[in-house]
Amino acid sequence: NRIQAYMEAMEPAIGLWNSSNIEIDGRGMFDGNGVANYNARTTGDSHDAWRSQHQGGVMVVHSSHITFNDTYLRNSKQWNWETHTANDITFNNIKGLTPYSLPWVDGTDFASGQNITANGVFTLGNDDAFASGHYNSSNGFDPSATTSRYNLASRHRHPDACSRT
Repeated sequence: NRIQAYMEAMEPAIGLWNSSNIEIDGRGMFDGNGVANYNARTTGDSHDAWRSQHQGGVMVVHSSHITFNDTYLRNSKQWNWETHTANDITFNNIKGLTPYSLPWVDGTDFASGQNITANGVFTLGNDDAFASGHYNSSNGFDPSATTSRYNLASRHRHPDACSRT
C-alpha cells in the first residue's frame, strides 16, 4: 500500500537493490503517491521528511549498469531520482515533477556512486534540483562503528565523542 507511518520504511515507486544490467525505456510514468502520503489526517504521518518514512521516487541502491531512458516520475514523497553506492548508472531524458508543497523533494540526488551520468534532466520540487554527496542522519547506524559523533543540531562535536585508537 506504500503508506506506512514510520521512518524506517524504504518504499520507493521504483526500487533497484543489488541489481545489474537493467534498462528501462519508454514514456512510462511512475507515481510516487506523495500527495496522499502527506495527508496526516488519514495516515498519521507528519508533514516532515525527517520523522516520516523515506518514500523516494526511483532508488538505485548497490546496483550497477542501470539505464533509464525517457521516463517520468511524479508526486514523489522525497527525492525523485536517487543513487546510493551505485556504479555505471545512466539517466537519459528523465523528468521528476513533484508539487512544491511537499517538503525536502530533490530532483536528482546522486548520494553516492561512480560513473553516474545524467543527460536531459528536467525536475520540479521545493528543494535541490541537483544534489550529490551522502546524507546520513545517523538513524539506523551504530554510533560505535564511527570514529566520532557530532551533534547535528548545533554542528559541534558531541561532548562524549570518542575515537578509536
